[in-house]
Amino acid sequence: AAALADVTVQQAARVLDDLLDTHLLRQPQPDRYQFHDLLFVYARQVCTDQQPEPLRRDAITRLFDHYRYTTTAAMDLLYPFESSDHRPRPAQPHTPVLAPTSRSDAATWLDAELANLLAVAIHAADRGWPTYTIHLSRTLHRHLLTRARLSDAETLHTRTITTAREVADHPGELDALCGLGAVHRLRGQYESATDCYQQALHI
Repeated sequence: AAALADVTVQQAARVLDDLLDTHLLRQPQPDRYQFHDLLFVYARQVCTDQQPEPLRRDAITRLFDHYRYTTTAAMDLLYPFESSDHRPRPAQPHTPVLAPTSRSDAATWLDAELANLLAVAIHAADRGWPTYTIHLSRTLHRHLLTRARLSDAETLHTRTITTAREVADHPGELDALCGLGAVHRLRGQYESATDCYQQALHI
């Protein structure tokens, strides 16, 4: 919320509390907020009608920057053996970041945000933010395999391969091919895995 609105965490917390008190948001668990379905549709329509497209895009970019940076910080804590030579290193966004500070916090955050992170990756691919899709594919790969989220990994890497090819990001395509190859290998689909690895080797 702070990243979307470009305000401090304290300001965002006050706004969220006000919206909660007036029943415009609900809180299914501590620190997790959701719109009611009809209010979500209405709020999205009002935003589209009243906010210029550049402002909406800036807000979403801030949100994506927040997710990209915090995901990398969480992965660095949870899988430190992989951080130095594989994951991209995003700059810290100018909006507030409450990054995890321990391995348990990192695991909790990644598991809680995984559905959002996957949705961000697909939205970014579809709406002209290809670097975010490629970044999340490279960054989340180890966690998706560790959590046996093979279908999610397959969806993410497959979409990333297409996106990377569209923007001629060969390193991004290579990493996504290797990620998809690993998914096929773990499923025992060795011909598909070999095909992915051969394409990666060609790059």
